[in-house]
Amino acid sequence: MTLSESDRLGVHLRVGEALQQACRSRYPVVLVIAQGAELSVELWRQFADSQGLAFVDALEEARGEELRQAANAWPVFVDWVRRRAVGSGGVVVSEIDTVATRRDEDGRVRLFLKLLRSETRRPGGSEAAPIVVISELAGQCDLPRGSREHGIVVDLSE
Repeated sequence: MTLSESDRLGVHLRVGEALQQACRSRYPVVLVIAQGAELSVELWRQFADSQGLAFVDALEEARGEELRQAANAWPVFVDWVRRRAVGSGGVVVSEIDTVATRRDEDGRVRLFLKLLRSETRRPGGSEAAPIVVISELAGQCDLPRGSREHGIVVDLSE
């Protein structure tokens, strides 16, 4: 099943607004909880393009040695995502559940919390290098919402 054009635009608008808010905070991170067609790689590739952000398909990248090694330990993986964001001025990460499924529930919570507390700025300035992460598994975790001490969680089912 695919999203209608109006649903696609609605998702992009909602996440885009959260991204703008996150970029004004200490933690320029948006964790999007999605299901079904909302997980479409193409949907998020289009979003990344519309926002001027790099796009990472973690499933595709996991075939490469660098991500495969980083995925073995969640702190290393989060640092890898941060480096990608800073190096490209911001990043949308799709298919993160490929990495998250390697962890038990506690490990997943730690992974998502670490991402939500990522401070990323572009080199030589104070401008945010945002991270947008798309996950279905994050919906199964008890994550903080509306906290100034974390990035923003957007649950598309709400």
